[in-house]
Amino acid sequence: MLYRRWLTDGDHSFKPRKSSGVTEQENVQRAAELIRASGLNFHGYVEGDDIYAGTTDVVVCDGFVGNVALKASEGLARMITHFIKQEFKRNLLTKLSALVALPVLQAFRKRVDPRRYNGATFIGLTGTVIKSHGGADVLAVHAAPKPPPERVTLSAARLSRTRQALFLVSGAGKRAALSAWRQGRDIPARHIAPPSGVELWLDADAATEA
Repeated sequence: MLYRRWLTDGDHSFKPRKSSGVTEQENVQRAAELIRASGLNFHGYVEGDDIYAGTTDVVVCDGFVGNVALKASEGLARMITHFIKQEFKRNLLTKLSALVALPVLQAFRKRVDPRRYNGATFIGLTGTVIKSHGGADVLAVHAAPKPPPERVTLSAARLSRTRQALFLVSGAGKRAALSAWRQGRDIPARHIAPPSGVELWLDADAATEA
């Protein structure tokens, strides 16, 4: 079962290095052990270039490493876009070539634009919380994940093609939906059916029968 713990402002006792003297490296190693023991399709440790090589679908890291990886990726995407622009502006021939390649260039720019991949979801809270980039503009905010019915980021068909699905259900407000799902009623979650099945995680409030 999962249980929420609310932190008072300025409370850092939950941080391993503050409360138990555990180093960041030991904390990462312990996290790897827990994920490996969870039964998920755990690949193991990866290198930085594995992020773009498609070695894994999800990379788990601490906040500092994640922030460095994200900011470096954003900077690299902008730099490559800038270099391509420079090369196409070199002379008349390259400018004419740019007109021919314009649809491809626009598709490439859209694909690597970090604003279109903005927003991280905080789990374990009573409501939906999306943390956006501090420099997010209107496009980035619009592209950020949103709760249904405003937006469903992935379709049930696409989610069903994943290797493994995990449902995290929290709060007493989810009891009715959870009951309907268990009874086999036709709700959106019922349409998510990967080959390996669905793993269900509940917190105390959701697990308690009404």
